[in-house]
Amino acid sequence: MSTVLVVDNADVAFLFALAVRLMSFEISLIPADSVEQAHLLREHIGLLDLLIINCSVPRVCSFAMVMARRIPGLKILGVTSQSRHCGSCRKFLSAALRDHRPRQDDDIQQWIGAIQSLVR
Repeated sequence: MSTVLVVDNADVAFLFALAVRLMSFEISLIPADSVEQAHLLREHIGLLDLLIINCSVPRVCSFAMVMARRIPGLKILGVTSQSRHCGSCRKFLSAALRDHRPRQDDDIQQWIGAIQSLVR
């Protein structure tokens, strides 16, 4: 089973629906709504296959840079928006998704495709 940590303070219902769908692909999605919570959860996660960061979360880019240094080969997916583009951590990103508000059910399939391509 692959493990994905997502740091995103946007839409809990969307993340829950995504987690349920990813389970059928043997991908475990662990959500954190802040960098502080991500640090706490990280202590309890074994192998981490993918980190997803929403660039609107405060201090998430510095968290991503630390994780990239600690876990060689870690893939990082950045979720960007019109106003937030992950400028300082762009070089650490393996891929990026454009965030749409409000998130729709159609967005789940786009996220699943991006996640699957990075955890393979």
